[in-house]
Amino acid sequence: MGPSGSGKSTLLYLLGGLTHPTSGRIWLDGCELTNQIDSKITRLRYEKIGFVFQRFNLLPTLTALENVSIALKLTLFSNGNGKRDLASPEELLRLVGLGAKMDHRPSELSIGEQQRVAIARSLVRRPSILLADEPTGSLDRENTLKILDIFTRLHSERKQTIIMVTHDPTVAQQGDRTLNLIDGLIQE
Repeated sequence: MGPSGSGKSTLLYLLGGLTHPTSGRIWLDGCELTNQIDSKITRLRYEKIGFVFQRFNLLPTLTALENVSIALKLTLFSNGNGKRDLASPEELLRLVGLGAKMDHRPSELSIGEQQRVAIARSLVRRPSILLADEPTGSLDRENTLKILDIFTRLHSERKQTIIMVTHDPTVAQQGDRTLNLIDGLIQE
């Protein structure tokens, strides 16, 4: 948590290897990201991290189902046996309450529905780490509670690590730990 401009989104981008720190080091699962070549960071990202971006990053010409499915097409890497434990895009869209809107393009969806498509897309590869930037910021209370329930179940059943940025104290209370950022620094 923290005020706008405090560095919350930047922290998620650093943790996900999408941007490089100006100082310090970042470690992910025993691998230092700060001194790796981009292809190695990309591989770690694909194998371990799901992102819920604040701006959703949906492709406007694709349907909801295609926007979720594209994350599977981008899965360039697999685990040692040649297969990944992947979720069904249709199942995820039903889980987030969009089963009847799979064939809708982003322009045909509300902002909250677009956000739920982005959440489904972030989960389709069943990442061990989910980095979520304001994942409930555009949702009504009912859908916020639904998404928080999904996140809670993923954490308890699949031991998924979820790092979530939020301005909403009610959403923050769902976490095991809350960190406050002010001017790029974690406050005790």
